[in-house]
Amino acid sequence: MLNVAAVLGRRFALPVLQLVTGLDDRSLLIHLRAGIDARLLSPSGPVADRYEFRHALVADALLADLLPGERAAIARRAAGEVERAYPGLPGEWRQLVAVLRQSAGEPEAAARLFAEAAEEARQGGATESAVALLERALELVGGDGAATAAASGIREHLVHALADSGRFDQARDLARTLPLGGPAALGDDRTAALHLRLARAAVTAGRFVDAAEQAALVRALLGPDAGPERTCALEVVEAHLALAGAGGPAGAEGAPEVPGHRGEVPEGELRTAAAERLARRAAERAEAAGLAEVACQAWQLLALLERRHGFDRADRCLRRLLDLAARHRLPGWQVDAQLRLGVNEFMRVGESVQLERAHRAALDLGALDLVRSAEATLAMHAVLRGDYARARALTDQGLEASARLRNVDHHQFLLLTRAMVAAHQGRRAEMNEVLAEFDRWNGAESLQLPLAHGNCRAVCALLEEDRALALAEFDRARRWEARHPSVFYLNGAHGLHPLLRALAGAETAEEHAARTAADHAAALAWNRQFERLAHAVHQGRAGRAAAAEQAVAEAAPGRPARSGWPATSGCGWSPRRRSPTAGASRRGGCAAPRSTSTGPGCRPWGPPAGACCARPGPASRSGAAAPSRFRSRCADGG
Repeated sequence: MLNVAAVLGRRFALPVLQLVTGLDDRSLLIHLRAGIDARLLSPSGPVADRYEFRHALVADALLADLLPGERAAIARRAAGEVERAYPGLPGEWRQLVAVLRQSAGEPEAAARLFAEAAEEARQGGATESAVALLERALELVGGDGAATAAASGIREHLVHALADSGRFDQARDLARTLPLGGPAALGDDRTAALHLRLARAAVTAGRFVDAAEQAALVRALLGPDAGPERTCALEVVEAHLALAGAGGPAGAEGAPEVPGHRGEVPEGELRTAAAERLARRAAERAEAAGLAEVACQAWQLLALLERRHGFDRADRCLRRLLDLAARHRLPGWQVDAQLRLGVNEFMRVGESVQLERAHRAALDLGALDLVRSAEATLAMHAVLRGDYARARALTDQGLEASARLRNVDHHQFLLLTRAMVAAHQGRRAEMNEVLAEFDRWNGAESLQLPLAHGNCRAVCALLEEDRALALAEFDRARRWEARHPSVFYLNGAHGLHPLLRALAGAETAEEHAARTAADHAAALAWNRQFERLAHAVHQGRAGRAAAAEQAVAEAAPGRPARSGWPATSGCGWSPRRRSPTAGASRRGGCAAPRSTSTGPGCRPWGPPAGACCARPGPASRSGAAAPSRFRSRCADGG
């Protein structure tokens, strides 16, 4: 009995052991008790019929006593018994039979079963498990150099799994080993699907040149007569390329028509409109064709683009995505939608409950790419509420992985977050060093570049009491956004910059009110604190002390308004009547309130707290943060 158990593995199921040995219940329990008394076996886990060898060496020694033919015969018999007892091999049984077929000297059958188990794991979102199983299957059919149809099929699935796990370079290199002709070739349709997956992986990684190259290959393979059900997935990729400015002239398709004034439409608006039209058309066609995963990809991008019209509209897109994923049993997309809803929640109201829940769900699923996205966003959240130690720890563990995987977009976001850690503590040399690394990672082409100007350099300048330099950095960000799509909203342009303009007298109360009414991003938690202080400045200058105090109270809910707060000091209602700029410049110019009753989500104003002033509340829930990236299945923001 022990020999059979060793062939089944270190951990084995009692029903399978009984099937293979043919022992009746009484005899089986006698042998089992003897093994337990001899301290060779022990119960394994909470399931009553699972047992294991107490030490791996025991199982190894028992296997060593068997002749190769004996071991193969036991494994073959065990595989057959399991297949008869569990038709279809659900759950863990497929992997067990794959191992047994391998031990029985049947590599082709074992490889097929490992590949089927990998596909089941991939569909369940466990991408790393899928990669490991497919690599094992590929070894069984001859490795990368094998030129059989079975080997090509396994390599094809492995390319998809590697792309799912964020390993674009490895996936692309493996795809290049596939034969272009002969019986082992995939054919045009499967080859097109493979390059389409690589294009999506490149978009996710922010590698738009690679994505455009792969998309061109797909378009050529599909041909000019391909129907919409075959091109809708490609249109999602092309929508991302249009947004990034890598898909041909901006506005070539989907741009807003302004009769006689097309040249006056900002470049960023042209690109955003083109991307939205492509994505919306792809979503409609994918849903009509029953292509749930493609529809999820399209709604994911639409959720990002709809932010410019309001986060409620973005959330509606994400709930549509979540519903599709739930109905079609796509757990990876379910977690992706939950993660993005969590990002929107704490950007809008300063809560991170949903984000933390999605992070746990990604961990439970084993979807490491989603885990990394959630942790990058949580790092940004930590910066904005002044928890610099946690932000540094999260970026440390993420930067190594994103650099290894060449996930450019994710790596850029983490570098910006690390630069913010330095900037919000007034450490210019450290900030400049990190931003130089950001530039080396093609940061000048990133849609996240305004964060470097606003939430890094401008904030650091304010802590150095150089308000002119801070305003110059905000102006640089504004000019950049006029030429590029704007999908990130925590760069200071919607809150801190208007406050500095108010203090400098560069904007009237009426202009401020009109701009705020038209700017939905001004209502986001991180931006609103500064916008309300700007409003207080205007009210104070107009002599409306009660209105100014009310605005200050709205900037920091739950704490009493104080006439000594820097933003409104001297603006018509403070007893000391300081100049409109004195209070802000005294503490670095970044007008966050100071208070004797600072909550765990908000630090007293002044170094080293920097510009961090988030909504008071439990440390795990307060603050506002930027989503981790514009790509893919992960969270976007900033």
